[in-house]
Amino acid sequence: YFDLIFKAKQNSVILIDEPEISLHVAWQKEFLDSIARIQKLNEFSKIIIATHSPQIVNNNWDITYDLFENNNKNMEGQ
Repeated sequence: YFDLIFKAKQNSVILIDEPEISLHVAWQKEFLDSIARIQKLNEFSKIIIATHSPQIVNNNWDITYDLFENNNKNMEGQ
């Protein structure tokens, strides 16, 4: 991931899908901090990470969004 991120052009949007698949749990806990440091160096604007791993999020819940499909028509807006 990091090699690709360093090669990204400025103002790029980078999507990383389930990085936990290839990372040890200890590395998952450091993943977002590492990405944030690289982002400051490369000045690209957005990184979107799709993950099921709470270790990837690692106390950064304030910068997360939950995406889910609402199949219950009676619960609109929730």
